Amino acid sequence: MRAVSIASGLAAALVVATPAAADCVVGGGRWFLGENASSRMTVKSGEPCLRAVTLNSGAASIDSLRVVEKARNGLAGISGRSNYAYRSNPGFVGRDSFVVEIAGEKSRGGKGRTRITVEVTVEP
Repeated sequence: MRAVSIASGLAAALVVATPAAADCVVGGGRWFLGENASSRMTVKSGEPCLRAVTLNSGAASIDSLRVVEKARNGLAGISGRSNYAYRSNPGFVGRDSFVVEIAGEKSRGGKGRTRITVEVTVEP
């Protein structure tokens, strides 16, 4: 139950904070089903950042998206079926990370999984 309420709270904060997207920069988000990847995120302390996961080469569909390694200095969660989000703990400045996993159908058939390690830089 706790995970659901945390994810819901983060999703609600993201809806309210949509105009603050200028305080959030995400890069390196290219991925392929079956290959692990990395991404970078720069955020303002305490402000939410949302990243959409879209189909890339080799992916026919995305079946699920989930956080498989939690952030240590903030909250990482899933919003809907195709977005992941992060918000640092209030006052935290520094580096954090979390891992999301995408599962889906490959365009040439068969299932695949990809883990994306998201390295976060939290600025004042």
